[in-house]
This record gives sequence, C-alpha cells and structure tokens, in this order.
Amino acid sequence: MDKKQYNNIIDWTLNNEEQAQCEDSLTVARAVCTNLGVALPQGNLSQVAEVLATNDYMGWKACTKEEAQASADVGTPAISVSNDRIVVLAATDEEQPMAATATVMTLADGTGVVGDSVAYYSYSGGTTTYRSWQHYANRIMAYASGCLDMNSEELEEQNAFPLTDGLWCVDFVRLCCKLAGVYDIDYDDIIPTTSSSTAMRNWFRSNYESRFYDVSEDGIDKIQPGDIAFIENANDSSTAEHTCIVMEGVNSQGKVNTINGNWGGTVKMQKFPYTDSETGKIKEIKWYAHPDYEKANGR
Repeated sequence: MDKKQYNNIIDWTLNNEEQAQCEDSLTVARAVCTNLGVALPQGNLSQVAEVLATNDYMGWKACTKEEAQASADVGTPAISVSNDRIVVLAATDEEQPMAATATVMTLADGTGVVGDSVAYYSYSGGTTTYRSWQHYANRIMAYASGCLDMNSEELEEQNAFPLTDGLWCVDFVRLCCKLAGVYDIDYDDIIPTTSSSTAMRNWFRSNYESRFYDVSEDGIDKIQPGDIAFIENANDSSTAEHTCIVMEGVNSQGKVNTINGNWGGTVKMQKFPYTDSETGKIKEIKWYAHPDYEKANGR
C-alpha cells in the first residue's frame, strides 16, 4: 500500500472501530495494526515491549526513529514503544495530513518525546496471523472511504487500475477488494472478474448460494458492513443496475448506508432505499452477497 492508503486505514479505524474509541494506547494500536494486516504480541504494554525487544516477533524489527518514520511514509507499519504508551506512526503527507492523537502521530508531531526510553520498530514482513473476514471487510471499507469524491480519472491515476468508461461501479468494488488483498485477476474465486452488476450478482448466486441473499426472500436484516449490495434495475426487475459496498447495517429507519463508485460521476455515500428526485422511482437493494474474504489467507 502507499502512504495515502496507509493513512486512510488508520483514520478509518480511529473513527469507526469500537476498540479504537478508548484511551488505552495498546488497545487502539492493536485495532489499527490489525486493520493494517499485522499483529502485535499478546499481553500488557510491558509484555508487548519485552517481546518486541527480542527482535524475533513475526516481521517486527528494531530500527531508529528516522527509519521508523521512513517506513510509515511508504506505507509500511511502524510503531514506537515506551514505558507508558505505544504509538503508531502515521505517514507524513503534506497534502492530506492526519490529525495527531495520543496514539497515532508522525515524528514531527512529537513521537520522539514519548518518554526517556523509546524503542522504534518497523514491520519488514514475515509470518502473519490468520486474518478474519472482518479484517478484510474493514480494509475494503477503509480503502473505499479514502476514495470519497474521487472521479474515475483520479482513481485510475492513483491505483493503475482500469475503470470502464462511464460504467465503473463494479470496477470500483473490485479495486477496493484488490487493495484489501481479496481480489486478483489471477484468482477470482472470491470476487469475479467482471464489470457488469448483473454478471457479478449472477456469479455470487451461482457459486455461493449460501452467501447470497435475495431481499424479497431473505429480508435485509442479515446485511452487514463489508458485504456487496446490488441495486435493482427500476425498468427490469430481473437485472441489477448498480453495485456498491455496504458500510453500515440496517438503521432504525430501515435504511442501509453504502459507498458507491460512479455515483454521479464520483465516489459517494448513499443510503438505500431512496427516491430518485429526477425520475421519482425508488432505488433499493434487491440482492446482497457476503463474499468469502477469508479465502485470501495464505495468498
């Protein structure tokens, strides 16, 4: 991932993960690192510091503070650990700086003065833990959120991922899944290689019947953040006219919040169902899928 994607995942975690809504730096750092795809040792802060100091825990390696910041600046997880807190280093981004918190900041924000004995670590790779469905779903939503208000040209330039001219809602879903590590053109058993909403819907219905839901038969209550939703074609109920990523489950008004590529030409949030102001027709989720993201483990 690049530094913008790295910061987007951190920012999304801080604003959306329940575990990150606390004052305990280790709990927050665990939530952030999990969504970045790396694990911290078990135990309390002193135990975590002791394990990391062995320089033999997964891909974490000791480094200087300058090396730690340099790692974060290219999208590689980096942390500082002292006797009173753990800090995740954010990437330095002058165009889109992250607001510093007690647990996430750059060196320029004061990470180097956390305490008298500060150790720095960057993640160089190595063995990782088994990643849950929710881990991948969180990453997909984080990447999608980082694309809000971007158009197709901006997305293509940033990610080197082709988008179908004028019809890129499905391509946007595949792009977010690719960035999260659950889609690749060389293996399409999690997300199919297609730019058609109806074709993607049909693929899930044919290949993962137990993970595919028709609202008219199964209801909408099983839908959850990270699922892929399909909007019914108002002129042909047998086809899907749009595909999006679910960001929240059903709220008290019976609406589902989603993030959408090619929604008025850019990436936008939208709650369904809603009435189209131009046509007066109701747009609603008719089908949704719960992809088998965990298949990405080991790839």
